[in-house]
Amino acid sequence: MRLREPLFISCAMLLAAAVASPVEAATPKAPTIVSVNPSKATVLTGSTLKFKITAENESKSKASAAHDLVFLLSKSKSASGAKELGAGTIPSLSPKKRKAYSFEVQIPVTAKAGDLRLLLCHPRPGKSLLCHSDNIKLKVKLAPAELTISPTSHDYGDVATNVGELKRFTIRNVGGQPSGAVAYEIVGPQASQFSYLRP
Repeated sequence: MRLREPLFISCAMLLAAAVASPVEAATPKAPTIVSVNPSKATVLTGSTLKFKITAENESKSKASAAHDLVFLLSKSKSASGAKELGAGTIPSLSPKKRKAYSFEVQIPVTAKAGDLRLLLCHPRPGKSLLCHSDNIKLKVKLAPAELTISPTSHDYGDVATNVGELKRFTIRNVGGQPSGAVAYEIVGPQASQFSYLRP
């Protein structure tokens, strides 16, 4: 009896291993990120950064899983305190298949100038983001001043002489740097009949 027990336990363990192995092997793995292009970039606040991620399925026989990514703007290689700029997915790849995918993110107009990184991170339910070692080194510069006026025109219609009607125009600087002094004037064939109030 003592000789048979170890044999019985060994057979049971081998049977369990044989059943578990096919299930584990059938689970598709995420593709490997081969490269990110560009690896460095100079960008202006408010601009769009376009980049490509090349991924490869290293398996010789099985398709890879689709790979979800979150794109973060960070001061370092850590996702802690980073700002999410967008997300994307690398679709399932056939065995031994390599392919490049295009993505883009908008650099916030509120971003500060300096050296930052665009991190490529993989979301994991119930866990913290797992960030790839591949990322894009960014040199962020403030966009130049850019003024907009809203509305661009007003229709005063028929107005009696010496009767005032106040219309408002709003000027905004949507750029990243101060504009300096703003000059404005009234022009046109009847410009002398109008005046303006400074804010």
